[in-house]
Amino acid sequence: WVAEQHPAVHAELASYAAGTNAWLQEAQSGKHPRPEELDRVGTDWWPEPWTVTDTLAVAKLIILANGFGADQEVLGAAASMLLGEETFRDVFRFQPMMSTYATEPGPGDESRFPKVPSAAPGKPDATPRSAHAFTARFAGMATERRAAIGGALIELAHRLSALRGVGLGVATGSNSYAIAGSKTESGKALFCNEFHQPIVAPNRFMAVHMTVDGEDPVGLFGFAIPGLPYVLGGHTGAMGFGITTSFGDVSDLYAEKLNEAGDAVQFNGKSVPIERRVEVIKVKPAGGDWKSPTEDTVTVEVVPHHGPIINGLLPPQLGLLLSSAGLVLSARWVGFDPKTSDAPAISAIWGAQSIDEARAALNLFDSGPMNWTLADGKGDVGYTLAGPWPVRDWDLYDGPPWAPLDGEGGFEWTRIAPPSEALDDLRPAKGYHVDANG
Repeated sequence: WVAEQHPAVHAELASYAAGTNAWLQEAQSGKHPRPEELDRVGTDWWPEPWTVTDTLAVAKLIILANGFGADQEVLGAAASMLLGEETFRDVFRFQPMMSTYATEPGPGDESRFPKVPSAAPGKPDATPRSAHAFTARFAGMATERRAAIGGALIELAHRLSALRGVGLGVATGSNSYAIAGSKTESGKALFCNEFHQPIVAPNRFMAVHMTVDGEDPVGLFGFAIPGLPYVLGGHTGAMGFGITTSFGDVSDLYAEKLNEAGDAVQFNGKSVPIERRVEVIKVKPAGGDWKSPTEDTVTVEVVPHHGPIINGLLPPQLGLLLSSAGLVLSARWVGFDPKTSDAPAISAIWGAQSIDEARAALNLFDSGPMNWTLADGKGDVGYTLAGPWPVRDWDLYDGPPWAPLDGEGGFEWTRIAPPSEALDDLRPAKGYHVDANG
């Protein structure tokens, strides 16, 4: 799809893959030192050739790690069931403890960026007005069974968070700010972006500085992740750009109703077959040889109009426990569409000469919303919450964000608003933008 829609970007990715594979071939011939990390698989093991698909998958995983919120929704479902409605309302508040803004408004911006009111301690916040059906369905259940189901949901939340590469409840994010040239002594924009990521070894980020001899002495400087030919935050001679996690709610859980055979779900009064595919994962035995791996066979089940069924992440007995309680859960996320233009968006930012061109490039960023802070060589700064956003037209009191929705219909996204409709704050009148995952 990328080759058809964005051939120039596909050529960039193919060139990156070719360079990666050429280096690997040279390393195998002894021209470069063998990376010692490879020895963890086997002293004679080498990875298979890198492909464009691999790069696109890495990009998708990075966005999933920062924008797929199914683990938090499963945790919210478990908490509401185990704590009861009243305690849940008090502990899991959906309003800030202090009044705040999505982004601080400048003169005349109050209507665009209204203040979010606080929820004072001991006062009710914006949770449902009465017990939600999800909580009510467990109210009369025996304590022991309710605890078992809640425990299964918590385990599922842990496994979903591991899928994203973070611990359950561990806050990840970043900070970013940009000050316009009109506010600096030099007359040039001041820009800073700081990633807040878990401490891991080896570090997933690496500093990159690329120049073209005789053409561009500044080139491109920033931080990249192995597997991607692009930096995720940095600057050229004309532009500075950085990202922070938006924590936007762009995923939903659905409690599906299966038919007796378990091979279809009910949706809008019709039976919709579940799509299945089998994946074989080769696993090196503990202490064994990578040439004689064991094979784990995984059946992936997908509800066509919602997304993958996530019960399969659990051990069979826990998955069956949830199913017996009517909790066959599918997860819908804006980034599950395989037709992605994220790589073309990042590629286009490289060549942007102004914040307007950078903002236009981000109309292609279509897997998940992120906060983007921009600054250009003219001294202009800006911010955009670019990315796709699901439009939910139902009453959120009837279908709150922390509970699985009825998969039989009535809680479907009207559409996915494109990045071009996202919140922007270009050339703010206040002369700066500060972002801490706002």
